[in-house]
Order: sequence, then structure tokens, then C-alpha cells
Amino acid sequence: VEIRVPLPFSLDEFEIGMFFTMTREYDECIESGMKCISHDTYETEKKGKWGILTKREFNYGNLFPKIVTTLVPSLRNVWFFEECRYEYPWIWTKTSSDDFKDRFLSLSKSTLVPNETGKIDNIFDLTPNQLQTRKVITIDLLNTPNSKEPQLPNIKIPERYEYVRQKQWYETTTPHSCSYTLVDIHVSGLFGSQVESAVVHDIVVRNQHSKIRTLMWADEWKSKTLLQVLENERQLEIRAHQIQGFPLPVREPLYGFDKTLTPNQSQKGTQHQQQNQKQQIQQQNNENDHSHNRNHHKSPNHKSSNH
Repeated sequence: VEIRVPLPFSLDEFEIGMFFTMTREYDECIESGMKCISHDTYETEKKGKWGILTKREFNYGNLFPKIVTTLVPSLRNVWFFEECRYEYPWIWTKTSSDDFKDRFLSLSKSTLVPNETGKIDNIFDLTPNQLQTRKVITIDLLNTPNSKEPQLPNIKIPERYEYVRQKQWYETTTPHSCSYTLVDIHVSGLFGSQVESAVVHDIVVRNQHSKIRTLMWADEWKSKTLLQVLENERQLEIRAHQIQGFPLPVREPLYGFDKTLTPNQSQKGTQHQQQNQKQQIQQQNNENDHSHNRNHHKSPNHKSSNH
């Protein structure tokens, strides 16, 4: 399935808005279960261009559509490993789970946000056979029915974006960018195809829902810089680990994104950060009478969320 969402944002604006929205949505489901394994920056093949590689674990059990957990009850207590490679305007995400063993084969999402109107037919360079089976879904932000936003016509948005309320506004008003997301999922076993369909439908709904929120919250992120929203993401990870009793996450400095850092400073900063965090972790462990170790096959008993 290929999801296309025309957007009223420039590429730079959506980069900031996307991270802002993602962090806030993670925050809403923080108690469901989230752990940061690693968060590193790297230099891409394009000289001077840097990317971010994150590895996290989530308990998505209470976030699956009810029909999916009905078909596969074990999903309610499953932890997922998620690897995300970010080279804006490209974003690649792969999700897997040891708890699924042979049933869950793969779930991957490739997202590209070019500066155009959503008219590129084969932006992911699919083969002729893949094109024959591909389903394209174009989402009109405030005019495509969405179960997570039943009151679409009444949603409050910044006045400068009011034109987005017009049906197929992107046909008459050139959008600044368009988000293309290619979803590839394979589930084997009993009810495999039904689970695939339900998960894809939920991804489509959440994709639209997330971008609607980016639009709704535009006044909150419009004055922020990319470094500021990335720092908010770091604070979220620290808070998530504290809530769940995990050791504090160790992250590389944002070299390549923070222009005040040089390679040497980045390396020194990493060592200094790790020393400080080890001290904090040791102090935290001394204050606690017992350690809290997560069992991959048990889900914390937390409230549900809409992430």
C-alpha cells in the first residue's frame, strides 16, 4: 500500500513539525512501554549530510485495532523492536518482534517527502509486478473520513491553513510538499491476510491522524528549531526510562545537526555523557531497594493510548 498525503508545509517546516508531533504522540503512550536502545548520528553518502539512526522497543499491544487482537490475542503482550533510519526527506522504519517467532515476518515503512504535489506515479521505483499489486491511497487531510478524528469539519487549525478545508484543495492550490509512505507487511499463519489488512488500515488511519495533528499544532512548533524538537525527543526518552525503571538512555551528541559540535568535541562529549549517566544510574540503583528488569514476554499494566 502506498499512502500519499499532500501537505501545506514546506520541507523544512514539515521536518520540524513531524518531530514535534512524533514526540508528543510518543509522550501520550509513554506508559504503555518504551525503551531507547540507541540513538546515533552518522554521515550519509552525500557529503555534509547527516542522518539519525534510532533503535527502540515498544509495547504496542494495546495500540492494535481490536479486530487484530481478537484474531491474535497474544498481540496484547508483545514487545516490538523498531529501527528507524532518518535521512530527511527519506525515512525508513523496520519493525520486528521475537515474541512473534515465525508468525510475524516483517513490517517496513519507507517515507519520502518531496517538494511536489503528489503526482509522481512510481516514486519508490517499484517493479512492474509490484506496481500491479500496489494500492495507492491519497488522503485529503480534512476531507477523508477518519475514525480518530470524527469531527473533521470542526477541527481548529491556524487561520493561514483554512484553505485546506476545501475538498481536494491540492488540485487547485499547489501544496508545498507531499508525504509518500510505502507500507510492506507480511504475516504468516492462521488469519494472516486478515491481520495484514487490519494493520494496514490502522496505519492509514494513524498516518492521517498524525498529520492532522501536525496541522492543528502548527502554532506551537512554527517558532521552534530542529535542534529544539530533537532535544524534546531526548527528554521524552529520559522520562520514559525513569517511569518504567530502566537505566537512563545513552545517546550520541547530535553531531551534524548541532553546528557548534566538531568531531573531536562530539567524541569527547559522548565519553563525558556516558560517565555522567553511569554515575546517575549507579546513584539511582543505590536509592532503589530492588531493580526493575523488563520481561519481554510480559506487558506492563498501563493505560491505553491513541499513538
